[in-house]
Amino acid sequence: MWLALLGLGALPKTGLSDDAHEHQALAAVALESGALAYLGHLGMVGFYLGLLLFGHAAPSSVNRYLLRTVLLLAPVVFALLACAVFSSRLFSSGAKSVLVTVMEPLPGSGYALMQLSLGLFANRRATLGWSYRGGAPLWWGIPSQPGEAALQWTFVNGLTAEVAPAPVRMHRLHVLSGHELVPFSLDVRAVRESGALALRLDNRSGAQIRAVWLIYQPRVFPLQPVAAEHTSHHRVTLAKGTALDPWPAEPLLAAPALSHEHDAPVKMALLRAVLARKRTDERSTALLVGLTEGPLTAVSTAAWSHHSTAIVVQRPPVQIRLRHPQAAD
Repeated sequence: MWLALLGLGALPKTGLSDDAHEHQALAAVALESGALAYLGHLGMVGFYLGLLLFGHAAPSSVNRYLLRTVLLLAPVVFALLACAVFSSRLFSSGAKSVLVTVMEPLPGSGYALMQLSLGLFANRRATLGWSYRGGAPLWWGIPSQPGEAALQWTFVNGLTAEVAPAPVRMHRLHVLSGHELVPFSLDVRAVRESGALALRLDNRSGAQIRAVWLIYQPRVFPLQPVAAEHTSHHRVTLAKGTALDPWPAEPLLAAPALSHEHDAPVKMALLRAVLARKRTDERSTALLVGLTEGPLTAVSTAAWSHHSTAIVVQRPPVQIRLRHPQAAD
C-alpha cells in the first residue's frame, strides 16, 4: 500500500523479499555464529586416545595406579566440565536476543524496504520481553513445529515498544520477522570503462556505512567507508578483485572498519547468508553491500545479551562506456 501511495513502483528483485522464511533464518545464523565454541566429538575422542597413548608410553617410574585412575576419570571430568560450560549456571542473564536488519533502498526514492529478523533465546524459564524503539514495523511469527503449542506474541506499542512470546521454550529460538518502509536515501552509480569500474556513492541516509564492498562478476572489491551526508567516488580495477568462491573470510575481516568490532565474524556470517541469495553472474548490474546502523534499536537491560547487525544492499545498473565509440553511419 505504501509503495502505491508514494509512487515507488515494484519491489527491487534482489532476492531478499521473495521468501520470508529464508529471511527468518538470518536470526539463527547470528545466534549460531556467536555461540560458545567447544570441541566436537571427534576432537574429544582424539584427545582421550592421546591420553591413553601417553599412559602406555609413560616411564616405569610413574605411579601406575594413579595413572590408571586419572585415565578412567578423564571422561567423567570432561562431562562435568561440559555441564559447567553449557549449563545455565554459567550465564548470569540466561537470555539472548539477535536482531538482523536488511535494508534495500528503492531506486529513485528516498526510502528503503527494511526487513527484520528477531531471535529470542533463553536457557532458563524467564519472561522473554524485548523492548525497542526507533520504528513501528509490522511483525509476524513463524509457524510452530509439529506437536508444539502455537506461540502467542504480545505486542505493546508506545514510545518504547515491546514484543514477548508465550509460552517460553528453553533452548529454542523464538523467531519474529517484520518489515517497514523507512527513510533511507542511497544513490549508487556504476560506469564500466575498459578494465575498471567507476562508482559514485551518494549517502543521504543519515547513517554512516562503515564497511562497504562491491560484488561484480562475481568478485568482491572492498571500498572505503562512506560518511553520512557525503558523496564519495571510487574506481576499482576488475582484475584485482577477490573471487567469492571460496568465501574470502580473511580479506573481508581485514577491512579497517571491522578491526575494532568484537562481533565481526558474526557479521561476516550474516553477510555470507545474504549474498548466497543474491549472487549473480550477469554484467548488467553490480551489487553493493555495507554495514550500517538500523533505525530499530534495542532498549538495553541488564537481563539481556544483545547482538544487532544492519546490512544495506543495493543492485545498481552498470553503464558501459566505450573508450572509442564508433561513428554512426
